[in-house]
Amino acid sequence: MRTSIYMLIIFSLFLLSGCTTKEITKQDTASEQLPVKVEPALTKAISNSIQLNGLAVPHVQVPLFTAQPLNVQKVHVKIGDVVNENDVLISLDPEAALKQLSQAQDTVVKLQSALNTAKQAIPSEDQLVELDQLQKEIEEILTRTTELITQIQEGEVSTEDVLKQSLEVSIKQAQLANATSQLQPVSQATITELEAQLSQAKQAVDQAKELVAAAEIKSPINGIVASMNVVEKGLATPTLPLVTIIELTEIDATFQVNSFEVVRISPGTEVSLTFTGIEEPYIGKVETISPSVNPETNMFTVTIPVANTDNKIKGGMKATATIKIDEVEQALVIPIEAVLYEDNSPFVYIAVEGTAVKKSIETGIRDGEFIQVVSGLNLDEQVITEGKERLKDGDDIYVSN
Repeated sequence: MRTSIYMLIIFSLFLLSGCTTKEITKQDTASEQLPVKVEPALTKAISNSIQLNGLAVPHVQVPLFTAQPLNVQKVHVKIGDVVNENDVLISLDPEAALKQLSQAQDTVVKLQSALNTAKQAIPSEDQLVELDQLQKEIEEILTRTTELITQIQEGEVSTEDVLKQSLEVSIKQAQLANATSQLQPVSQATITELEAQLSQAKQAVDQAKELVAAAEIKSPINGIVASMNVVEKGLATPTLPLVTIIELTEIDATFQVNSFEVVRISPGTEVSLTFTGIEEPYIGKVETISPSVNPETNMFTVTIPVANTDNKIKGGMKATATIKIDEVEQALVIPIEAVLYEDNSPFVYIAVEGTAVKKSIETGIRDGEFIQVVSGLNLDEQVITEGKERLKDGDDIYVSN
């Protein structure tokens, strides 16, 4: 009886030890498999892009100045007002401009009078003909008188005839002297100088008229008042724009780019634009790229015009541009996080029947999520995206996703 009990106990212990060994072996095997997550290699369009940060600037900005310091009589608008072309924005005191105009007009009158007098002093054609005729008559009389003197010596004429001719010469000389004395010779240089001064004076009148007209500061375009730098009863100076009008229906998104970025952008490149505070994106094209670097910033300026018909974009808003610089329509791609590097060479692990297999790959362009695989991988192969960092080639794995 006692022997039977011992045998039963031994048999029970044998069964228990056999079950425990099997369970332990199963747990050990499972603990040697590393958990991973995988994603398939697939084909899709992929593009590489660069992102630029800049500002929205009104395409048309017109600062308005005064030509000389004038007092401000009235300000008709305020910042944010919508104005039309030729609307009066600011009225300046025209008193100083009117005084300058009056002085300029007086100068023109005086110079014109002086020029007319100078021109009248120049002998007319009739006067010159008259002088020439008197000179010729005197010469003729002198010739006849000489002949008469010769004839007196020969006894052919009387002394009375010679005296008569001499008297005629005296009369003609007196006429010539009188005609000459009526002329006040004026040089052509004087005339030219007076004409130049008159021309300058007339220009001064035109400028003074412009100053008078400019006492009313008018809007040259349809737009919006963006800034105002004067107050009523204050002084408007030429050094600072009195008011600036902008036109917001077209905005220039402007960006500063470095040498590495500028060589990858060209005029006409399509761009996706976003602006701070505005949800919907805008589409534009690069219009201009500065041909030389700004020596102060060592950057190039890129300008992208944007239609702003709803006036949502305001000047000074922060702008972000996304520019595609490379694009492949049917590319073999994998998630970026699947790629590891060894000595700067990319590789991945793929899951093959519970085993991690290391494969070297050649990569191409990338976006924010995927990277192109140029060679080394096949479509639908399962690349390991999580748990890859602790793997070695040939490790046992199990897929947990």
